[in-house]
Order: sequence, then structure tokens, then C-alpha cells
Amino acid sequence: MRPPIPVLAPAVLGLLLLVSAAGVPAQPASGPVPIAQAAGPSAPHALARADITFMKNAAQAGHAEKAAAQLALQRSKHTQVRAFAQQMVDEHGKAHAELAALAAARHVTLPDKLSITQRASLKLLATAADDKFDQRYAKSFGVRAHRDAVALFQKAANRAADAQLRAFAAKTLPVVQQHQTQAEDLLRAVERDARPEQSAAGGAPPRR
Repeated sequence: MRPPIPVLAPAVLGLLLLVSAAGVPAQPASGPVPIAQAAGPSAPHALARADITFMKNAAQAGHAEKAAAQLALQRSKHTQVRAFAQQMVDEHGKAHAELAALAAARHVTLPDKLSITQRASLKLLATAADDKFDQRYAKSFGVRAHRDAVALFQKAANRAADAQLRAFAAKTLPVVQQHQTQAEDLLRAVERDARPEQSAAGGAPPRR
């Protein structure tokens, strides 16, 4: 004969049913959200300081070259100088628009003013005598400015941490290099064209 099955008291049975139904306590709904979940895949990432510096320096360089080119269009009568200046206005304007879009997407405010050094160079250009203007423009804002720009874009094309900035620098670099070559040709042309005027004004320089 099997032993009788013990009958549990109703109070004990109810307590057991409550415990089994509860299981493991759930986490509070109002608890802290993990950082990764809060950020989400579309949250903007922190930019490297060097990338921000590149964008700001590139913007200022473009502003300076465009301002000098506009001054050259006002003052120069040299055909090649005017053609080069118009090209700088057009092509630097396009490059700046693309740079501005990249900066806006990264919440970076680009400078809209020239640096102290650039303002000083532009003032020297603006106050140059008519017979010195073309050479000063070709030398300062042609050769020298584009030599600095090539170094700036070369570094960003190789070292920028942001992939899109790196691609922008790599795509723009050949254009800047072409501008440098054109500026060097322009400087030789204006120096060559200035020699007859200098000779007529002051005679040929003495031989050494």
C-alpha cells in the first residue's frame, strides 16, 4: 500500500504558486540606458584635432587666394594674370563649397576671415605700385600660397583620420599642384614681360 500523498495547506500552496510565477525579478524599466545603445550607429564621432585644423586652414587659404584673385581682376591689365585670377576665383569657390559641406556634417565652424599673416600679405598686395602688382601677386598668392597649400593637402591626404576628409584632400591635391605649376609659369611670364619696361625706364643693369 502506497503512503498517502501529503496535502499542502492552502496558504502554503498559494505562496509556492506566487514564487514560481514571479521567477527572476525583471530589471527596472527606468534604469540607466547603456552608452552604446544611447549613442546609436548614427551618433557623430569625435574628430581628430588635426582634421579640424586642416579644415580651418584649408578654408582660410582658399579665402585668401580668392580675395587676392579678385583684387588682381580689379587691378591687373596682364592677360595671363587675369586669366589665372579668374580660374582661382572659380575653382577655389568650388573646393570651398565641398569643404564647407564636410565641415557642416561634422559640426565644425569654418573661419570666414583671413589670418593676421594673410591680411598683412593682402594689404601689401593692395598697396603695390602698378608696375609691381603682377609680380607680387604671382609670387605671394600664386607660387608661395600654392606651395603651402600643396603641403597642407598632401599631409591631410596621407594622415587625416576621417576617411571622407582624406578622400577630399587626395582628390583636391592634384588640382592644387596644377595651380602651383601654373603660378610658377605665370611668375616667369610677368617677370619676363616686366624686363623691357624696367630697361626702358632705367637702362640695362650693369654687367658684373
